Amino acid sequence: MKKLFILPIVALALVACQGKQSQEANAESVQVEEADMQQGDFSGVFAGITPAADAAVSYRTVLTCNADGSYTLTNEPVEGESKGQAFESQRGSFVVHADTIVGSNEAQGTQHYFLLKGDSVIMLNADKQQSDLPYILVRQ
Repeated sequence: MKKLFILPIVALALVACQGKQSQEANAESVQVEEADMQQGDFSGVFAGITPAADAAVSYRTVLTCNADGSYTLTNEPVEGESKGQAFESQRGSFVVHADTIVGSNEAQGTQHYFLLKGDSVIMLNADKQQSDLPYILVRQ
């Protein structure tokens, strides 16, 4: 009699455990798909004229995000004393976290932060704060 009573309880426990594992696996696959989709869909070129902190120079800044997760950030002086000089270029990898792009340049040990706003990105400082100056790059 006791054996017949235990059998339904064991069967119920097995069914309940399988459902939980299936839900966890589905949740993990959805998170991975969303992360991949965001990064892959985000690829493109963003550009704009950005000021230097002292306003003596302006730069043509171009952020290129590739579908493979790599990025290039270039700053070419277009106004001021530095006009016509060599431009700065940084390369690395990027990830998208919610509404923020984090670009990592492992060779230089630096990170760049960008806030997504529609078809534009706003360059943020190292503390992930927006400047009072217009550091806005528009999708090309």
